[in-house]
Amino acid sequence: MHNGIKVNHITYFENKYNKTDVVDDVMFTTKGDLFTCDIESVYTFDRLNKSFSKILFNGRAIRNVYQLMEYRQGEYLFLSKDTIFHYLKNENTISAYALYVNAEVSKFKGKEINLKVQFIEGNRIYYSCRYGAFYQDQPSGNLYRLQIPLAQNSKQSIGNILKMVVDRHKNIWIGTEASGIFKWDRNTNKVINISSENSIIKIDNIVDMALDDSDKIWIACQDKYYIFDIRSNVFLTSYGANIGLEPIGYDFAIHPNGMATFNNYPYIASLELKQFYSNNFNAPPIVTAVQIGKRPILQKPILNDTSLECHYNDAVIRFEFANLSLNNSQSNQYKIKLTGLDTAWTTTTKREISYTRLPSGKYTFMIQASNSNGNFHPKTLKIELTINPPFYKTLWFGIILFSLISSIIYYLYKQKIARILQKEAMKRMYEKKISEVEMKALRAQMNPHFIFNSLNSIQKFIFEKDEYAASQYLTKFSRLIRLILDHSHQDFVSIGSETDILNYYIEMEKLRFNDKFEFELIKDDTIQDTWMIPSMVIQPHVENAIWHGLMHKKNDCKLSVSFHKQDMETICVSIEDNGIGRVEAAAQKSKQVLKKKSYGSKISEDRIEHFSRKHNIKNSFEITDLTDGDGKGCGTRISIILPYKTYSETE
Repeated sequence: MHNGIKVNHITYFENKYNKTDVVDDVMFTTKGDLFTCDIESVYTFDRLNKSFSKILFNGRAIRNVYQLMEYRQGEYLFLSKDTIFHYLKNENTISAYALYVNAEVSKFKGKEINLKVQFIEGNRIYYSCRYGAFYQDQPSGNLYRLQIPLAQNSKQSIGNILKMVVDRHKNIWIGTEASGIFKWDRNTNKVINISSENSIIKIDNIVDMALDDSDKIWIACQDKYYIFDIRSNVFLTSYGANIGLEPIGYDFAIHPNGMATFNNYPYIASLELKQFYSNNFNAPPIVTAVQIGKRPILQKPILNDTSLECHYNDAVIRFEFANLSLNNSQSNQYKIKLTGLDTAWTTTTKREISYTRLPSGKYTFMIQASNSNGNFHPKTLKIELTINPPFYKTLWFGIILFSLISSIIYYLYKQKIARILQKEAMKRMYEKKISEVEMKALRAQMNPHFIFNSLNSIQKFIFEKDEYAASQYLTKFSRLIRLILDHSHQDFVSIGSETDILNYYIEMEKLRFNDKFEFELIKDDTIQDTWMIPSMVIQPHVENAIWHGLMHKKNDCKLSVSFHKQDMETICVSIEDNGIGRVEAAAQKSKQVLKKKSYGSKISEDRIEHFSRKHNIKNSFEITDLTDGDGKGCGTRISIILPYKTYSETE
């Protein structure tokens, strides 16, 4: 009990008649008179004696009054559950009439509708209750229901109305039991819902509301008083014990004399708003909204340091803020700095700032606030802002990418090594094959029987003392052996060198067979002896033609080797004999007791195949059996298509 002593601009009153510790309503009149009510009676306050007295109707206390309202100067309304009392102070008379005067309200008869006067506008008195809002025309007294649209932002209906106030723009502000606050713009007939989901208030149960002379709405919830600035559309602050107010009671009121009264179980506290709004008051800043890109991410104002995150591709980051100093608040100033971007503080009176296309990284948004006198509060509100980089700039992505690239490089390296090893293995295999083929080709050309027979022929000439013939034969034999050995380790030899081998070999074979066959070597005029062709290919087929074709024929034996140019890359070597043919030769061979195996042709074919793979060139090999008019075999033609190189290509 404070006995009328002011504490922090607050004065306390005590009603000795109040036995319930509950005051239902308080009213300061335009003349400064004070009225209160509780369940037992309605009271008036004597300012001179600082004491309360009861107001009587027909000699009895007016019971169950829950609202007091000044209708006109000197005329007051007292509302109970089913009756409105009209009190004329100057005449000291009271008249009463029932609420259920027409069909709009009579359907609620028998129910506790607790119709409550909210405000008076012209000749209309606006009421509310749990069943909706009504207005009453004076002096007829007829009630009509208010048709209030759903809220645009939440699609929420109004519900149980506890308080309605109207501002100077004719907007109606509606406080509800469980849905927060609604702003009804009657010019556009649009309703906006303000609740704990999108504002500073923490509880949607609105106990009472009042509008002061500076366009600020005081909102009483069950936890605190909140102040909303209708000019800037921003919640400014919340008050409670921090300015000396006791725990909140049922309601409060702001009166024409600049006083605010608060019902505080059972005390009535008054607050001088003019002194409360003094320029000496200073308060810290708050951040009321944060929008990243096109989405708002903040539903409740930020009062203390915090941290936020956003993505690198959010184009715009916008902060909205306010100062809790209420006097002349449009002149409040703000100091702003974004560390990581700004090097100095920026001072402004605007209540928002935007940042566009910030690079990824860490920033700190800092803000200070001053009152209208320019006195800055010492507190700096800080918001740590982290802009996450794109995934391709993150550490984990770098590690994964490095691991992936390393794995690919290692895999490609292993594959390359494997290919190199495989290529080397194939190269060694082909070299081995080629060596084997070359050795076989060499053995085919240096046939032991041929060498033995050649030496016997030389010996025969020596025994016969035909020194000239022996010398000629030995010279040709040595030159042939030397050419064969030279060709054995070369892939390409000149056509001239190859024809020399053929000439030496055939001449020696003719000597052995006593000039049994004739030989003809033919070359196109376009073919030059310097052109290079694959080595050790032609001679084995010439040997087969002599041994298997001509040897078994008795007379008129002929052998020809011709060179013809096919195109710009190949020549055709044709080996033709008029011997007995392959069919008869096979029959003759089958009758021999000791069968001599001839590998010359097969070795030549293998050499051509491996040679083509090694040098990636094309070739062909074809054997044609020649027949006479009766279909009998009369020789064989072997056609070999070989690539050639000019002398300049081999340099």
